[in-house]
Amino acid sequence: MVNTAIHTFLIDSQEALAIWATLTIVALAAFTALAATARREWSGVARAGAGWARRRRAGLAGHAADRRRYADEIAVAAQRAARTARRRHDEWAAAQTSVGTAWTAFDTADARHRRTVLAASIPVPPRPLTPSDVSVRERHMHRAATEAFHRGDLSIDQLFDALASRNGWNPCRDPADQELIIGSIARYRRLQTYLSASAMERVAGHNAHIATSARRSLDDEAFTAEIQARQAYIRLAREVPQHRRPRAEPRLPWQRRRSLATVAVGSAATAVLPIVRLA
Repeated sequence: MVNTAIHTFLIDSQEALAIWATLTIVALAAFTALAATARREWSGVARAGAGWARRRRAGLAGHAADRRRYADEIAVAAQRAARTARRRHDEWAAAQTSVGTAWTAFDTADARHRRTVLAASIPVPPRPLTPSDVSVRERHMHRAATEAFHRGDLSIDQLFDALASRNGWNPCRDPADQELIIGSIARYRRLQTYLSASAMERVAGHNAHIATSARRSLDDEAFTAEIQARQAYIRLAREVPQHRRPRAEPRLPWQRRRSLATVAVGSAATAVLPIVRLA
C-alpha cells in the first residue's frame, strides 16, 4: 500500500510539474511576444517623437529667424527715422533762425520808415527847381536806391527802375519823399519775407514733430521686436534638452504589457497550486 501511494504521488507530482512547466512556458512565450510588440511600439513612438521634435525645432528655428530678420529691419528703419528726425529738427532750427533774422530786418526797416515819415511830415516851402537841384536830387535818389538794394530793401528790378527813373521813380521829388518811397517798399518787402519765413517755420516744425513721432514709434517697435527675437531664440535653446530627455509616455505600453505578463504568470502559478495540493 505504501509503495502504491508513493507511486501514485510521484505520478501525480510529475503530471502537476508538467502542467506547471507548460503554463510557465506559455506565460514566458506570451511575455516575450508582448515585450517584442512593446519594443516595436516603443521604436515607432521614439521615431515619431524624434520626427516631431525635428519638425518642432525646425518650426521654432524658422520663427526665430523671422523674428530676428524683422527685428533687424525695424532697427534699420529706426536708425533711418532717427537721422530723418535730426535732419528735420535741424531744418526747423534753421527756419526759426530765419524767422528771427527776418523779424529783425522788418523791425529795422519799419523803424527807418517811421523816421522817414516823421521827416517827410515837416513842411518845406515850395520853390522852383533848377537843373542843378534836379541833378542833386537824381544823384541822391540813385545813391539811396543803391544803398537800399545792398541792404536787401529793393530788388534788382526796382534798382534798375530807380536808376532809369521809370515806374514811379521821379528824380524831381524831394529827397524826403524819395526816402519815404524807398522805406515803404523796404518795409513791405521785409514784411513779406517775415511772413514767408514764418510759414516755412511752421511747416518745418510740423515736419519735425511728425519725424519725431515716427522715430519714437519705430524705437518702441524695434525694442519690442528685439525682445521677441531674443525670446524666440531662448525657446529654441530650451527645446534641445527637452527633446533629448526620454519621454515617459512611450513607456506606458511596455509597462502595461509587462504588468499583463506578470498577471499571466501569476495566474498560471495560481492555477498550478490547487493541482499540487491535490497531488
